[in-house]
Amino acid sequence: MAAGIFFSALLPPTCRAWVRLKSRSRDNMRASFAGVIVESKVKETETLLVQSEADIYAAIGQGRLLAGKIGFEHIDQTRLETIIAELARNALMHGGGGTVTLRWIERNTLSKGKVQVGLEIVVEDYGSGIADLAQALAGGHSTVGGLGVGIPSVRRLADEFAIDSAPGRGTRVRTCKWVRVSRSCEAGDQSR
Repeated sequence: MAAGIFFSALLPPTCRAWVRLKSRSRDNMRASFAGVIVESKVKETETLLVQSEADIYAAIGQGRLLAGKIGFEHIDQTRLETIIAELARNALMHGGGGTVTLRWIERNTLSKGKVQVGLEIVVEDYGSGIADLAQALAGGHSTVGGLGVGIPSVRRLADEFAIDSAPGRGTRVRTCKWVRVSRSCEAGDQSR
């Protein structure tokens, strides 16, 4: 399934961020939306360990590289970098560390059989969890003296957002951003 599995215990501390799992074109996902099955294909996956501030920047860099490879415009690459930075920093500050998984995904859309391409970001930590998830999502609340706008900002920047957290269980956040098709490209597709 995965090629190139490295364990962080075998690597020096400066290389911890490069714990990565890569897989290409073999993983498929199926989801049901309103009874219609949508199939997604994972083209590439990278999982990075976050245990230090340097690991956060390594994850941002890998996200930028993958977003460019996928075809995101610069403004959306910056949005993706912000999502990775906020979530990875939360995993480090609140959970004592965690993982950032970046997935290049494709899925068939429900209209006209077009393929949608995007970047899925999953950040997990095994910290104490979020006691009041509704309050964290509303914004303005911080347990470490910050502004409390990180999670609400990520929610606004992402096209898809899901969070699972409970006290004593840690936190898992999944976001996805899809490459936007310009109007000129859509017009070109309609003329074919």
